[in-house]
Amino acid sequence: MKLKSMATIFAAGVLALSVTVSYGQIRGGQRVRDRLQNRPKLADRLNQGREKSIERVRQILNLTEAQVASLRSLLDERRQAVQAVSQHARAKREALRNLTAQPNPNPTEIGNAVLALRQVREPIRQAQTNFQTGFENLLTPDQNDKLNTLKSAGRARGPLSRWRLLTPLLR
Repeated sequence: MKLKSMATIFAAGVLALSVTVSYGQIRGGQRVRDRLQNRPKLADRLNQGREKSIERVRQILNLTEAQVASLRSLLDERRQAVQAVSQHARAKREALRNLTAQPNPNPTEIGNAVLALRQVREPIRQAQTNFQTGFENLLTPDQNDKLNTLKSAGRARGPLSRWRLLTPLLR
């Protein structure tokens, strides 16, 4: 009798504890979900960052509205070109990672995987080169002089650096 009552009390305690824990998890999960729903979406945050960068470049180089519109267009073209290739590049990187993780990797297969990854990166380099050339072509001679001054000064910060506009063209 005493053993049965102790077992019943123990079972009731375990049940109460599990209900309390699961209720806390549900509430905690709801709080996290509510916080995530109230945060701006990643695309919105990226777009805000892009617009701040465009505004900063506009101020640095004194761009006109037409030049800002052309810059947006160039950024969109580069993003689309990179997105088109990125999935394929991700698969090639994963294949290379799997090959190198093997206990006794085949050097020929690794070499072929590296070469395949380099071929996938070429369209990305081309998109960046097109972006740099297009950006430099939309600038006036004075703006180009200022950009070249920034390049030679080595001021590698901000959107000009992030967009690789202060580095030599990739060939």
